[in-house]
Amino acid sequence: MQTFAKEPTMKELIDAIILMERRLRHALATLELTNVDGTDTIVDQFGVDPKFLDYFKNMVYNSSFEVFDETTTIPTYWTAGVSDPNSNFNGSYSMKLTASQSSEQASTAYINPAFFDRGRARLTFHSKAGQVKVEVYDNTNARYFTLTDNEGNQGTSITFDEQSNWQDSRSSVSFDTDESPGSCVSLKVKFTNVHATDPCYIDAVQLHPDFTGKWSQLYKDGPNSTLYALNQIVVSTTSPSDTSKLWYDIS
Repeated sequence: MQTFAKEPTMKELIDAIILMERRLRHALATLELTNVDGTDTIVDQFGVDPKFLDYFKNMVYNSSFEVFDETTTIPTYWTAGVSDPNSNFNGSYSMKLTASQSSEQASTAYINPAFFDRGRARLTFHSKAGQVKVEVYDNTNARYFTLTDNEGNQGTSITFDEQSNWQDSRSSVSFDTDESPGSCVSLKVKFTNVHATDPCYIDAVQLHPDFTGKWSQLYKDGPNSTLYALNQIVVSTTSPSDTSKLWYDIS
């Protein structure tokens, strides 16, 4: 704390406050927090764990349901539901499930946790209306993982309360990909709308390593989440030979 031999001038007071602020920012910039896995995390001067921002890819294919079959409107890489343009949290579509309907990742979109050295993983998503039950299936060992939500509830499935509208907070569960008997090399996410009458909408699904122990990083699209990523849009001066693709003429 800076002291003064006589009554300070206004300039001296302002300079002292600025100095204190700089010291506080420096202290926060070097603050270490211990995570649940015993590792230390540096919190920056704004009180934000950088891992909340971006630390790993999203492993969920077509994670915002922007790509779908033009005839059935079933989202690509998912087994059921429809990509609905009438309600969305991210992008232009969400996945709509009718009452009692389920949808899970197709075999072409199974996730191998060995990609991030297994360990604990976190799954997050946004939802609106209905009641969403989430499960994660271990294809390797033919069983469902034990999930834990942010309130500490556990089970092979977690059901989230109905939301009348999109919320800024995400539904979130974590699970141990090394759970006995371990050695999982293929898993899939499954959503079920357990509401008796109302449809539900699901959007911005994300799965990645659980580095922070409670919260997810900021959402970003997973693989093949746009037509361009799926090579269904051709940007060229000449038309593509495959007429099913969209062509953006730049000539």
